[in-house]
Amino acid sequence: MSTPTYDNLILDRADGVARITMDSTSEYNALNAELAEELLDVSSYLAEADVRCIVLTGSGDAFCAGADVGMLEGTADDAVLIRRITAIAHEAIVQLHQASAPVIVGVNGVAAGAGFSFSLLGDLTVVSSAARLEYAYPQLGLTGDAAATYFLPRRVGLQRAKKIVLLNEPIDPEQAVDMGLAAEVVPDEEFETRLTSLATDIASGPTVALDALSGLLTRSFERSLEEQLSSELDALAAAFNTDDYGRGFEAYLAGEEPQFAGE
Repeated sequence: MSTPTYDNLILDRADGVARITMDSTSEYNALNAELAEELLDVSSYLAEADVRCIVLTGSGDAFCAGADVGMLEGTADDAVLIRRITAIAHEAIVQLHQASAPVIVGVNGVAAGAGFSFSLLGDLTVVSSAARLEYAYPQLGLTGDAAATYFLPRRVGLQRAKKIVLLNEPIDPEQAVDMGLAAEVVPDEEFETRLTSLATDIASGPTVALDALSGLLTRSFERSLEEQLSSELDALAAAFNTDDYGRGFEAYLAGEEPQFAGE
């Protein structure tokens, strides 16, 4: 399956890693109609591609500064346009969230509005020391989209989530980690190296099991203890039927490092 090309994002595939770099024709990688459509297309493509880890990041100094306000008029008529673009972006988010490979989000710069929402999408989020996160929607008298209101309280808890959205204060990288919005801060000059290293490490692991494990953790918030235990048992039994279990078992007996294939 050939790798598609786009006008508002860059897709690179190598060694089991698929890297999506938002490279919008709008300033600061803002979300426009074309970027939303291309995010949906690339998420659909990756759903059928042989990938073991997905990376989502931005180009230049910006991750994504939210919706492109240049396409808006400041009137109620904007609701029609935003409804269409947001519906497309929401489907892309669902597909990436359901991807059969772990997702790493690398926040390389400003992440505001929809960009803030995208920063929460990953199984693992890392931020550059040059990054800045801001909920931003209330600044325009708006609420939020792109699953921010779903992922945010799950990341930081309900009370802190409400503080973030009600006060709408910029969040620096260290604060993002302290709050649980990100897993780690990486010096800007080392960011690309660290992002590549994380993706490579995950892609070389037993990614069928890792993806199932990530899903178990995510869905634990919505299940009773009995439901979670049942899901754990099902996932564990399924993992025993993977080739990677056999590879890991043989390597363990031999005292060697396993060479997983993600299958």
